[in-house]
Amino acid sequence: MAKTGFRPTTINIDLDALSFNINNIKKLIGKTKLSIAVKSNAYGHGIIEISKHLETLGIDMLLVSSADEAIKLRNNDIALPILILSEVTKNAIAECVEHDISFTAYTQKFIEGIKVCSTDKKPAKLHLKVNTGMNRVGCEINDVIKLASNIEQSSNLVFEGIFTHFATADETDTHGFEKQNTLFDSVLEEISQFELSPKMIHACNSAATIKFPQAHHSMVRVGLSAYGIYPNVDMRELIDLKPILTLKSEISYIKNVEAHEKISYGWHHEFLNSTRVATIPIGYGDGVSRNLGMNGGSVLIAGKRCKILGAVTMDQLMVDIGDLNVQSGDEVILIGKEITVEEWANIADSITWEVLCSF
Repeated sequence: MAKTGFRPTTINIDLDALSFNINNIKKLIGKTKLSIAVKSNAYGHGIIEISKHLETLGIDMLLVSSADEAIKLRNNDIALPILILSEVTKNAIAECVEHDISFTAYTQKFIEGIKVCSTDKKPAKLHLKVNTGMNRVGCEINDVIKLASNIEQSSNLVFEGIFTHFATADETDTHGFEKQNTLFDSVLEEISQFELSPKMIHACNSAATIKFPQAHHSMVRVGLSAYGIYPNVDMRELIDLKPILTLKSEISYIKNVEAHEKISYGWHHEFLNSTRVATIPIGYGDGVSRNLGMNGGSVLIAGKRCKILGAVTMDQLMVDIGDLNVQSGDEVILIGKEITVEEWANIADSITWEVLCSF
């Protein structure tokens, strides 16, 4: 969402709630290292502001998805260790080495490219990613020993870590997690037999961190839960989290409509009775689903739920305010208090990750 000094639509972040969540996650994992995912603009929360606060909370590593994100953090004086979670393009390697950013590797070609850009005096730090079933990126199990040996035996490389990613840890059925976890355990046993010794071992995302302590290893990777959102509602009893994001705007215009009038693109909503309509300056260009109103979404005005009417437009949406005693300039809460990110995701037939990353 674009931010200016004039627009009344804002995202507000509660850093005290972020501290609360990190503290409770630390209690859950004990002495295990804690890394936090700040990719995709910290899940829509603001990568620089969030990362600077996380630095004060004593976390161990930041996780990003690209060299651009990693270098942006360094350029904003963030000194925490940073791991890029996928292989970067060849032209990004040298600058990442210079900024002491850790790499993910899963191909021989990439490892050789890293060697060219690093030295014995300034070695590059690598985490070997292993595919155990996600089938997105990661080396195959049969290639682990060859790649890990190449890293560990190179004087200008540091075998900083090895990891995998669980595809189904947030689901109630644990079969998928158990299959992947068993495969990863077999990989760890094999590298131990070959006396290969990565400094860090990690596999758990937010869901696995909360549900499966047996898979914590030396570090966990927490994303969604740091921002106060549960990967699955059945985890509420396992850890106490507070959402840190509130999305607010204000009424920009109020008008009267008569029965049988229609509203917004496509005229998907027809008024059964006369009422009052308020326009709010936020739309799908800001990350609000176009179908949010047509699927039953609402906002909070003066503590009351007001239904979103028809299709959300690019930069505005309209709501039914009935006889509420409100006026232009009054506050509108789109996410916050009783309206949750989970509610938006359910209404839009989406997931909480996608809702947050839309902002």
